[in-house]
Amino acid sequence: MKKRGFTLIELLVVIAIIAILAAILFPVFMSAKEKSRQAVCVSNMKQLANAYEMYSQAYDGRCEIYLYGGWPPKATWVDLLNPYTRTGNIAQCPSLRERNLPVNIYPTIGYGYNYATLGYPGDLSNYSGYMGYNGVADNSSIKHPTKTVVIMDAWQPWIEMPDTLLTAQSLVMNAYTYIDCRHNMGANVLMFDSHVKWMSADDIIKHSSTKPSGNYGRGLVKNGGPDDWFDRE
Repeated sequence: MKKRGFTLIELLVVIAIIAILAAILFPVFMSAKEKSRQAVCVSNMKQLANAYEMYSQAYDGRCEIYLYGGWPPKATWVDLLNPYTRTGNIAQCPSLRERNLPVNIYPTIGYGYNYATLGYPGDLSNYSGYMGYNGVADNSSIKHPTKTVVIMDAWQPWIEMPDTLLTAQSLVMNAYTYIDCRHNMGANVLMFDSHVKWMSADDIIKHSSTKPSGNYGRGLVKNGGPDDWFDRE
């Protein structure tokens, strides 16, 4: 008795079924993979929070300076925290993508520091382009430690926000901002009280500036008024 083989139509049907299943399962697999990377990122931030606290204790309760040694700087806030960490690569988010941008001189640093509120060594209090503060902060000056940003997912070692009303897409594509919503359309955020949370791009947009000029750095404002993300005495 002759063995019957598969017809061309049957093979095409099987291939089509496999393709449909792959199309359904691939996004689920990628989302799960990104969740795993996001968990590593959260762990990195918690280690950075511990290092930040030890740094602050060593310097009489002062926050960390964001850059040191002119421009280009000799050291960043990451370099200054390295002595307080077990490994030197915890500022490298596993979801950080390579970027071919001339301003991105720190391709291995995946988190941006809230420098204009916490760690700028000069006086930004009267500079309309930044609306920051005068000098490096101390811990007692932070009004809302549970809401004040220390670091966020970013593709530069600092975070700034343009003075235009952003879209969620621009936070994901990084067209106009240093904040990088790389984790399933959102970003991990370390607050001053050392807790880490994930925020969607839409939630971050609620803190973006709607004023026509200025408001960089500290200038994340909500509804045109001060935002407790960036408040200090």
